[in-house]
Amino acid sequence: MKLKVTFLWLLSCSISALSCAQEETTTIPETYTAYKTSEAITIDGEFNEDAWSKVAWSNPFIDIEGKKQPKYKTEVKMLWDDTYFYVLAKMDEPHVWGGDITKRDAIIS
Repeated sequence: MKLKVTFLWLLSCSISALSCAQEETTTIPETYTAYKTSEAITIDGEFNEDAWSKVAWSNPFIDIEGKKQPKYKTEVKMLWDDTYFYVLAKMDEPHVWGGDITKRDAIIS
């Protein structure tokens, strides 16, 4: 009888542990390549320099909370030279704003 009770107790603990276990997923972060340029880049919000046409757009960004696709698409191109690192961002968001965030790493709502 004691063996039967011990077996049932172990079985119920095992089932409980398995039902509470979360699926383990490995998230591999995106990698991006920034290319070196010898051409002059003008910081004007335009991308009419030849150097930008030689660089492919990144994959569209995903939502910060995981794999879901954001409502609006954001892509970037990156270049660097001996002095600066350049980032060209294309954002479809119609309401870009700086907001009133005053603390580092604050949540954007």
